[in-house]
Amino acid sequence: MGLQQAVICVLLAMVVLADQDMTSHKVTTEQDMVLMESGNDVFVSALDGVAAHKQIFPKPESFSPIEMQTILDLHNFLRSKEMASNMNFITWNQYLAEMAFEWSTQCYFEHGQPQRDHVTLPYVHIGQAMMATTRRFNPLLLIEKWHAERRNFDPLTFECNGDDQCANYLQLVWAETKEVGCAYSSCPKVRRTNLTNAFFMVCNYGPPGNLRTREAFRRGPPCTQCESGRGWCKDGLCVDTCQHFSSGCTCESTCYNCGLIDWEKCLCNCPSGWLGPDCSAKCEERSIHCHSTPGWPASWCYLKYVWLNCPVMCGRCTPGDGEVNCDSRLTSPEEIEAWPSTSGDVTRGLSTMAAILGSIVVLLM
Repeated sequence: MGLQQAVICVLLAMVVLADQDMTSHKVTTEQDMVLMESGNDVFVSALDGVAAHKQIFPKPESFSPIEMQTILDLHNFLRSKEMASNMNFITWNQYLAEMAFEWSTQCYFEHGQPQRDHVTLPYVHIGQAMMATTRRFNPLLLIEKWHAERRNFDPLTFECNGDDQCANYLQLVWAETKEVGCAYSSCPKVRRTNLTNAFFMVCNYGPPGNLRTREAFRRGPPCTQCESGRGWCKDGLCVDTCQHFSSGCTCESTCYNCGLIDWEKCLCNCPSGWLGPDCSAKCEERSIHCHSTPGWPASWCYLKYVWLNCPVMCGRCTPGDGEVNCDSRLTSPEEIEAWPSTSGDVTRGLSTMAAILGSIVVLLM
């Protein structure tokens, strides 16, 4: 365990202790509005491991660079705990943070964004989570509270249980989200609540989560179904910035159905009849609208929904008979646990190979 991970673990332990003095208040009928009060005044920097016992007063620049990194580290740590195959590593977006700060200064407990020219917006749609708190301000505790909504999440249906809220949790762990920006303001009164002299914290996310037509993330070996198609991985999360095995990057690509790994690019070359980051999806159209008239012509392949649903028409793969004729008999991620890890039936990521070699070295010493 690295120093940063160890500090994060200490941080979470402190959050649990602080949570003992926290109360929750529902102030409206909307499920995603929860106010938190806490007497905790500890804000831990994951960079230097020093607990700064202080009250964080509002300031024009909102969070300091160290505080921003700490908030970011906690986000990625919580996302990595889901053990998802397509969870993105997220980075800080200052534009999203500035929008969050401007929205928080209105002290109005409602989702929304300040007026902006659509040309300058980093995303067409932006996700958002917010909380208000009195007494001492601990942003890490608020983020942990969002993640605690996980208990209201049904992993089988990927939906919230009944009327219980889990919207903040879903946005926090939405796999496709790549950037976050948070800010806060001090409010004499937070409108739409009964709180006075409170801190109001807002986090903006892009791309947004909580889309009813998609699942929050996919279960499976980390970084084996990254949206980029490559298996570059950092701390169990998909990263687009890795180009080679350095800076903590590993290649976790796993190829099924006779797919072969291109180690230089860390991606699977799928045979005819298969596609996807791990070659586990059949190469076939997923909509009756592909090639149809009226319907979706090939000239529409630049649209994401056409690109995803018409892989053959859009040239993403070549149809085949779907038969597996190589030594590998694995045809889906669900089957991997049924085979011994040393069987050779599946090509694994370089990090797994390194772990095995490391064990051999230890045995020989």
